Amino acid sequence: MTTTAEAIDHEFNRKTHTGELTQALNEWARIEPLLAGIEPDTFRGLQGARADMLLGAMVRVSQTTKDNNAALIIQKALLPATLRLAARMLRAPCFRHLTVDDVITQVYETLHRIPIANRTRSVAANILLDSRQRLSRDHLRGELTLIDDQPAGVDRALRRPSGDVLLDTSARAPFRAMEAAMCVTSGVDRFGLSKTDPSNEFIGRRILVEGHRAVDVAGELGCAPRIVNDRLTRIRRAVRNEFALAEAA
Repeated sequence: MTTTAEAIDHEFNRKTHTGELTQALNEWARIEPLLAGIEPDTFRGLQGARADMLLGAMVRVSQTTKDNNAALIIQKALLPATLRLAARMLRAPCFRHLTVDDVITQVYETLHRIPIANRTRSVAANILLDSRQRLSRDHLRGELTLIDDQPAGVDRALRRPSGDVLLDTSARAPFRAMEAAMCVTSGVDRFGLSKTDPSNEFIGRRILVEGHRAVDVAGELGCAPRIVNDRLTRIRRAVRNEFALAEAA
């Protein structure tokens, strides 16, 4: 049975061979001059500002014309990174029902609705990040509860309604730690806290995932515990909002 990734490869190669994609690019150059003289294979392995300019132009074409060939070129360009993203997500038990095809489909949907006019940098990374966050919310929404107070000063912050602690820090639950780390990373990224201060993700992982006390993390960072607690409040709020977490009973 042909996978979606194989179908993208086959269709891209077929349309490149027949010249259909080159002809389409020449036509799109009328509305996106950056695409003048560009060949379908140009988008493979692009990096930096050139990648952002050309991929951004292709996303605009795809959203404006609704032409499936534009989406095909973007999907092909992002396919290696999409497959790496799928492999990482599928290793976490919380995504056990997720498939590679689900991730590819989400990337397709994301490239059609991402506000490209406001996100002209790191275009490929933004499409993949938005796709991951959408999949995370869809698969984890309603399954987790954020716990604010834990005994003995240990902040194991996420657990399922059944009472099963998600952030089990024991060696018997390495995949639970991975699952929790993805929750924290997704929440912090989504609400811009990693851009505000890169240490926010470190604080979230050390306290919410690994179970360390805020005062100890403050010592590691060389700052006052109050600062860590203030940031932790924002991190909790971001994770709660990201996954629509219920308040603990």
